[in-house]
Amino acid sequence: MAQAAGTSDTYDMKGKAEDFRDVIYTVAKEETPFQKLIGTTYDVTAVKHQWQTDTLRAPAANAKPEGNETSFAEVAPTVEVGNYCQISDESFMISNTAEAVKKYGRKSEIKRQTVKKAKELARDMEFTMVGTKQASSAGSAGTPVRQAGSLWTWLATNANRGATGANGGYSSATGLTVAPTDGTLRAFAEAQVKDTQQKCFNVGAKPTVIMMHSSLKSAFSGFAGIALNRVDQKVSKTGDAQATILGAADVYQGDFGYLTALANPWQSARDVALLDPEMWEMGFLRGINQTPLAKTGDAEKRLVNCEWTLVAKNEASSAVIADVQ
Repeated sequence: MAQAAGTSDTYDMKGKAEDFRDVIYTVAKEETPFQKLIGTTYDVTAVKHQWQTDTLRAPAANAKPEGNETSFAEVAPTVEVGNYCQISDESFMISNTAEAVKKYGRKSEIKRQTVKKAKELARDMEFTMVGTKQASSAGSAGTPVRQAGSLWTWLATNANRGATGANGGYSSATGLTVAPTDGTLRAFAEAQVKDTQQKCFNVGAKPTVIMMHSSLKSAFSGFAGIALNRVDQKVSKTGDAQATILGAADVYQGDFGYLTALANPWQSARDVALLDPEMWEMGFLRGINQTPLAKTGDAEKRLVNCEWTLVAKNEASSAVIADVQ
C-alpha cells in the first residue's frame, strides 16, 4: 500500500495547532501526617513560646487520728518549659514576560509557585519535627538563627532505646532541648511496644497513635499478637467463598489500650513514637505567607515564609522506641 501521488499530508503542513493538555500532573508526597494529627492552628506571641507542666505526687498511706494537728510541706512548683520559633522560607523570581505569556496548566506562574512553595515549606517543617533530632536553639547576635526542638529531643520520660542509646529532653538549666544519643540498632519488635505502653500507663499517659517511618510499617504489620491473619468472606450469591489474607495492621490492641498505626514518610527511619495527639501542637508566630520583594528589574520576586514552633504540652504523655529497623 502506498500514498497516492500528490497527497498533502501533515508531514508537509505548516501552522499545525499543538495538542497540549491544559493540566500539570505532579507526583509527590504532599502529606504531612504529624501536622495533620496534632493541628496547626495554635498562635504564639513571642520568639520563645513557654508553658507549664505538672504532675501528682506518688500515692502514700494516709490515715490520721481524730483531732490531728496537721503539718505542712512546701508545695511543688510547676515546671516551666518552652521552645523557640524557627523561621523557614522559600523564594522565587518570575520574569514579567513569563507571567504575561499564555501558558498551559495555569494562568499565573506566580500563583502556581506560591502554592508549590507553601507545600514544600510544610514538608520541610514536617521533616524538621519528625525526621531530625534537632535541639532547640535561641540563636545569638552573631548567628541569629533560632531552631525549634524536634519531637525526638523532647521524649525522655517513656523510652525504649538500643544499647548505648541515651535520652535527650528539656533542660531547665539552659531552657533548651537536648538531642538524644542514638544507640545500637535492633529489630523492631512487639515486645518494645508492650514495654513502652506499660511505661506510659504507669505514669498516667494515654497514647493512642503509634507513628513510624513507612519502612517500619511492614514489620509492625507482622507482629504476631493473638490475631488470625486470614478471614473468611461471606458466601456470594453464586455460592463462591474466598479467604482474604490480611497483610497489614492499622490498629494494635495491647494490655494498656489501642494504638492506631500512622506511617510517616518524613519520619526518622530508626525511631517510633507513641503519641497522645492532644498533648502536642504546632504553634505559629507567623503563618505561611507570600510577600512581594522590592523590584530590581523586569521580574517579580516573592518570599514565602513562616515562623513556627513545636509545642510539647507534656512530653510524659508520649513515648519513643528508638534504634529499630
